[in-house]
Amino acid sequence: RDDVSDWSSDVCSSDLGAAARWEASLSLAMPYLTDNPDTAFVVRERVRNGELMQLKALIKEGIDFKTCFLAPGPTVRGYTPLHIAAFGTAKPNYDRDIVEVILQAAKKAGSEAESAVRAAKDLIDGETPLDLAKQRLAKVDANPPKPGADDKDFLDEKKRLDKMIEWIEKGLPAS
Repeated sequence: RDDVSDWSSDVCSSDLGAAARWEASLSLAMPYLTDNPDTAFVVRERVRNGELMQLKALIKEGIDFKTCFLAPGPTVRGYTPLHIAAFGTAKPNYDRDIVEVILQAAKKAGSEAESAVRAAKDLIDGETPLDLAKQRLAKVDANPPKPGADDKDFLDEKKRLDKMIEWIEKGLPAS
C-alpha cells in the first residue's frame, strides 16, 4: 500500500507541475485570456474571433482610433483590424459587418483616419485590406458550387465580399 500512495502522490505532483507550466505558457501565448491592458491587442483579437458585438462595445467605450485601428499589430505582417477582417475572421458571416463597424469608426475619426485605415499596408508585401478582400473573392470565385448544387451559401459569400470590397475601395456611403 505504501508503494501505491507514493506512486499516486508522485503522479499528482508531477501533473500539477505540468498543469502549472501549461497554464503559464497559455497566458504567454494568448494574453487576451488575461486582463490585458493593451486595448489595441484586444481589438485585434475581437476582430480575429469575429466578435462583432464585443468590438462595437469597445468602440462605444471610446477607444483611441489611431492606436487601435491604424497601428500595425505586433505580428510578422503587422495587420490592422481591417486587414484581419478583410482576410477573414473565425466567423466569416460577420466579416462584412465588422468591416462596416471599423469603417464607421474611421469615418467618425475624420477623413484622414478613414483614408489611412483603408490604405494601411502590411509589413511584408505591402498588401492593403482591399488586396486581401479581392484575393478572398478570387478564392471563392475559383470554387463555385457544382452544377445543380445549392448555391445559396456561395452567392451569399460573394455578395458579402463584393460589399466589403466596395466599402474598402470607396468608403461607406453617406448616411
